[in-house]
Amino acid sequence: MRESFRCLKRDGIVWATFYIYDKIPLREARWNFVTPYGLGYTAFPNNPDGAIAYDYELVRNMIIDTGFNIKRYIKGYWRTKRTTLDCDEQDIFVLEKI
Repeated sequence: MRESFRCLKRDGIVWATFYIYDKIPLREARWNFVTPYGLGYTAFPNNPDGAIAYDYELVRNMIIDTGFNIKRYIKGYWRTKRTTLDCDEQDIFVLEKI
């Protein structure tokens, strides 16, 4: 995150993707992140680096502490059955360098 901030010009935009952890498992989710792993939770205990989700506040604080402004937060389609091609699997943060 810091390197993106350093390299980006003022008013530049970053498209950052994460899996954001929901405290309650989602019934229709593609994966449920229930096993603690590092600062987050993994969906694959046998291959924990395969998909890691982080708490929204942890990601938000990292973004703000780096100096970015969150222009938009878009939930990814991993949370439910995909019904359209105009979304990303992971959760998206559109960030602006201020």
